[in-house]
Amino acid sequence: MSLSRSTLLLGLLAVFGVGAGCGRGGGEPLLPAAAGGPPQAAEIPKASFLPPPDGLLRQGQVERYIVVLAAAARASRPAAAPGAGQEASALVDEDPLVAPDLAAARLSGFPEEEFLWIRERVLESEASAMNAKLNADVLAMLDQTLADLRARRATAADPPSRQLVDEQIAGFEAERARVRTEAAEPEPLQVRNNLRILEPYRSRISLLQAEIDHSLSALRPQRKGAPSSRP
Repeated sequence: MSLSRSTLLLGLLAVFGVGAGCGRGGGEPLLPAAAGGPPQAAEIPKASFLPPPDGLLRQGQVERYIVVLAAAARASRPAAAPGAGQEASALVDEDPLVAPDLAAARLSGFPEEEFLWIRERVLESEASAMNAKLNADVLAMLDQTLADLRARRATAADPPSRQLVDEQIAGFEAERARVRTEAAEPEPLQVRNNLRILEPYRSRISLLQAEIDHSLSALRPQRKGAPSSRP
């Protein structure tokens, strides 16, 4: 199984609730009437984000996602860092259990379910690209190892030495065949298409995420030694 498929996150479920009037043939459900007043219509829950049927990211979604990451990166910088603003405590210290990017999305009014869906597609695509690179690197290493073993076999001093090298060659050839088979398995079409959509943005997303991770790692020792301000 490829790396990307073994690291896919759980899918989000969109939940919808529709009230039903008691003993009525339709229309809005009614709340109990206030004293002396008419019955009040209940507020119908708003529909949750619906992922597109094709599962593909849109350019506007990717660009908005990057804006959120940039805000999270700024807010995650330690207070002494150039460019860090007052929003740092709002995103990083307000709720340490919430990732800075999700906190920034909430602060900007980005619908949470849509943001999480976009993030999943980004991670899914990045895992696919990393898996392809890993397979290519492993195959290159195996090719080099096999070339070295064949050269060693040609200069082996005696038949037992050649037999030992032959066994090593057989083992590495079997591993190369396995990796080639795995690398040849196509990713789902949706993943491949999203990777193409994300290609112009991957470097920027990676840099912003790395900045967030670096800032959080720098903040952890400070938090460990700082007294808690929460009750």
